Amino acid sequence: MLSSKIKTKFYFIIGGVIILLISALLFSLYSMKKLQTNLKIQSHTRTLVIGLKDNLNFISEAENTEWGFVNTNDTTFLKLYNAALQNISESFIKLRSLINDNPKQQQDLQKLY
Repeated sequence: MLSSKIKTKFYFIIGGVIILLISALLFSLYSMKKLQTNLKIQSHTRTLVIGLKDNLNFISEAENTEWGFVNTNDTTFLKLYNAALQNISESFIKLRSLINDNPKQQQDLQKLY
């Protein structure tokens, strides 16, 4: 009888350990999936921030070349200005495509453009 009780306790312990291992495995899989999702969101956010910074640089370039043309009447500045305007338009198109799933961000971007 005593050995039967020991076997029963042993089986319960093994069963408990197996349940704990399966629980740890499931939690790890859940955590990994959540991490992948967070990394995608972080990458998307970085892409947007870089796009906005690029756009700010294009706007600054347009402003500077506009002043250069106004002050010197040199058409080289006008060509650079037109190129900067083209870059701004392309940048806004790229940004718009990145936020096509978020109406609030689309409204905010429209205010900038």
